[in-house]
Amino acid sequence: MPKSKLTDDEKLALVLAGLKGNVPLSDLLRQYGVSQATYYKLRDRFLEAGQNTDSAFGIPFIFLFQ
Repeated sequence: MPKSKLTDDEKLALVLAGLKGNVPLSDLLRQYGVSQATYYKLRDRFLEAGQNTDSAFGIPFIFLFQ
């Protein structure tokens, strides 16, 4: 079965849900069909982009779209 690509909105939703912590990470990974390594890569990009002072209002959206 071919891997399905997450949309940018799905990536953002996954990272935010993971950071919020209301749902176990294993459940989120299964729901979105991604590995733990992929989640942590996306999360790290999100957090690094949040430290970029050039981001509008400090909200890092562009990191997922590259």
